[in-house]
Amino acid sequence: MSNVAIIEARTGAHDAIPDSSGGAVLYWRWASLPWGEPDRGGAVWHENGVAMRLHHLGHHVASARWKCPSRSDAEDVAEEEATALTPWLETLAHLMAAEAAIKSARNLRGWENRYREACDEADMWGDHYTQAHARDLGDELLHELRRITGEQVDTEPASTAAALAATHTTLSERHLSAALGYAPDMGAHPQFDEAWEGPWARDHDHRGQPSDLSYFTAHRLLRAWALTRPAVSRDTLVRWAIEAGVTKALVSQLTGLARTTIDRIATS
Repeated sequence: MSNVAIIEARTGAHDAIPDSSGGAVLYWRWASLPWGEPDRGGAVWHENGVAMRLHHLGHHVASARWKCPSRSDAEDVAEEEATALTPWLETLAHLMAAEAAIKSARNLRGWENRYREACDEADMWGDHYTQAHARDLGDELLHELRRITGEQVDTEPASTAAALAATHTTLSERHLSAALGYAPDMGAHPQFDEAWEGPWARDHDHRGQPSDLSYFTAHRLLRAWALTRPAVSRDTLVRWAIEAGVTKALVSQLTGLARTTIDRIATS
């Protein structure tokens, strides 16, 4: 049984997707789609297929495409994928909230570092240009802080940005822990279809890393396990992550588990 609303998007591929803040929605569109790898110099051709986008609680979670010769085939794929995604909805919602908090913390730390460096240069050189640059960055940082908090910020911007970044980091960790808590029995639920591309497919900070939804989910749940270390889910999670493409070396890096322990779990 699926808890995902399935909506056929009959409009063009670049038209706005309706808001889905009330829950999980799987939008699908059957059309003649381009296939191939033009970015790698390969040929491009068009063939009937179905394009899907999963939205949950206002977040664009993942996208996928399959070749489907007919509309009825596309409808069947949408039903199958909605059913497969249903057990993961709460986990994916918390993972996306965690990702948003992680990005916000990273952005705030970047602002803080740039502003502090500008202030250090202004103190060192004392000329009009470096002092004006520091003031301008301070004003921009205050504007960013007001945008994030929705409130007037009158405190020193660097320390405020640092405190807010720490708050968002804590929030991300809470969402990661919740995501692991809501995860279904991973021994009974295989990885997502490899066609699903997760949020890292659109994230320059993770360029070069696998972009599929299974890898993203495994990577973040391993981080979540390292925060709380619940014994009941460790072995199943590690095996699921390895099957999703996370290397044993990265599993060890993310969790702190010894490589010998990971080898034993993987073969048990």
